[in-house]
Amino acid sequence: MSITLRFTVLFVLLSFSMALAGPNMPEKIKAEFTQYPGSTVVHTMAAEGMVQAVLQCEKTSIETVYDYYQKKAEHSGWNIAMELKNADVYQLMITKHNQSGMIAVTDESGKISVVLSINE
Repeated sequence: MSITLRFTVLFVLLSFSMALAGPNMPEKIKAEFTQYPGSTVVHTMAAEGMVQAVLQCEKTSIETVYDYYQKKAEHSGWNIAMELKNADVYQLMITKHNQSGMIAVTDESGKISVVLSINE
């Protein structure tokens, strides 16, 4: 088997195994906020000083998840700069030293999602 073919096979196998495992919580976010119990990380992104994770939560309410992350933010030393709440979106704008961030919890027909974002 040629070296090129070996690398191609290895790349395909690694890509497949990563797809099965799904994304992991980014380290920068994990250091500030623990993952909501029972949630699944469905998307992560990092670009130009910003890191973000999107989670889906099962068998819970928007209020419960929001309260969880509000307490986590305060416990980690984040200041709440702004709080917004409406029927299906709860959002915190947070600051800490030279960083800013956002925690948004949404309820789309009973499907609870969380966006955690930290900017430097």
